[in-house]
Amino acid sequence: MDEKLIQAIKKIHEPDGWVHFSSIGPDGGPHVTPLMMGIHEEGLLFSFTGKQKKRNLERDPRACVSISKPVTFGHVIVWGSVEIRHDEKAQEMWNE
Repeated sequence: MDEKLIQAIKKIHEPDGWVHFSSIGPDGGPHVTPLMMGIHEEGLLFSFTGKQKKRNLERDPRACVSISKPVTFGHVIVWGSVEIRHDEKAQEMWNE
């Protein structure tokens, strides 16, 4: 992930804060849910096993996340493709 983008996200995102994650639902419309997010040099991290989001992303990996800081109205919106990982390294990244 681009270092400038990582720094912008870290400036706004509260470590225990929520973000809004959007995937593409079965009917083609947005499926938006609040999630906890981790930040790693390789990308943004989310946990959502066994949920509609997982099924959506398996079908179509495109997603968008909105990260905001309510008091200042600052925000960052990131979109791209999601890679679903179920390996030990993914768990280690989440635990960092």
